[in-house]
Amino acid sequence: MYCQVSLHPDDRNFQRILWRESPSEPVQEYRLCTLTYGTTPAAFLATRCLQQLALENQNRFLMALQALMPSFYVDDFLGGSAMEAEAQELQIQLTQLLASGGFPLRKWCSNSHKVMEENHVLDRETSLPCHLTGEQAIKTLWILWYPGSDTFQCHVRQKSHRLSKVTKRNVLSTIASIYDLLGLLGPAVIRCKLLLQHLCQVSLDWDEILPSNLTDEWNALAYGACVYVRCVLPNNSVLVSLAADKSRVAPVKQQSLP
Repeated sequence: MYCQVSLHPDDRNFQRILWRESPSEPVQEYRLCTLTYGTTPAAFLATRCLQQLALENQNRFLMALQALMPSFYVDDFLGGSAMEAEAQELQIQLTQLLASGGFPLRKWCSNSHKVMEENHVLDRETSLPCHLTGEQAIKTLWILWYPGSDTFQCHVRQKSHRLSKVTKRNVLSTIASIYDLLGLLGPAVIRCKLLLQHLCQVSLDWDEILPSNLTDEWNALAYGACVYVRCVLPNNSVLVSLAADKSRVAPVKQQSLP
């Protein structure tokens, strides 16, 4: 997405780089003319372009405009509809709206075969990792979604170190790698943070191997739970929604409220 956003000519001098193909060649100087991943304002500017598209098309693509900002996270769209016909119309409007700003949408995926049939083969998501059950999944925003069963999963990979040689640095690195945008992993992540807090209290060095009891506790942190809200509506239909959460560990140093 970033490469589709042109940078103002006055600002391109701030994105100069030095480059050469091999040490034997002279160093050449280039200017990056589009948004560059990793720069501080890149994510904001890309999102601001989506907002500008919405402003310029207030009287068109009404369904797409309602889903544009709430359902986009930079260049990832997560949305849908309860009806296949509405999902198809939403996809058409989003494609046309984003194309008007130079943002072609790709890698579509849906749990509806009818919706997927409307997409060109090249526009479909093809990098589908296989699960042990044989069901294919797509990965977006660190979460694995299985369209067949319409379920979410999160896989936390341990670092390359052996589990018998767990250190405080390994624990912090693993916790920092967990990206829980939807707040699904709070019950599990909070236990990891509490353990890390305990490691700081016992004054272990960053690369010191944890005692066996703490290593066993760390290796056992693999289960969590989610809380759902179940509402029975006046027409006796049932609505079930996920109640997302945020986790926070109390500070080690006790502080009073002013």
